[in-house]
Amino acid sequence: MAGSNATKSVLGELAKRVPSNQTKQFRKFLDLNSEYKRRVDKYPKELPRIDWDYYRTNVRVEAIKMVDEFEKKYEELNKIFDDRFKVDTRKYYDELEKQRAEVQVCRTRIKPIT
Repeated sequence: MAGSNATKSVLGELAKRVPSNQTKQFRKFLDLNSEYKRRVDKYPKELPRIDWDYYRTNVRVEAIKMVDEFEKKYEELNKIFDDRFKVDTRKYYDELEKQRAEVQVCRTRIKPIT
């Protein structure tokens, strides 16, 4: 809920800054934002836990290997979604350092001109 309150305050602050001729578009944006949020919030934050032991004990003996394979794939699926939201900040800072160096080079070239 804290994220929801933060979003409301940010959108409220934006609403104060919207020009009067753009209020209709901003209202449409708010409606779309609310709809997307409702659609996302209807799903659980985490994938449901599966009792793999239950399936191993209740399937035929020849299907136990298949349950093990499903378990492995399910765990990989969790890793994929967890990694999707991790940001590699090193790339960002490396790019920032390159830009900073480029600005320094430009400043040294411009300095004799001014």
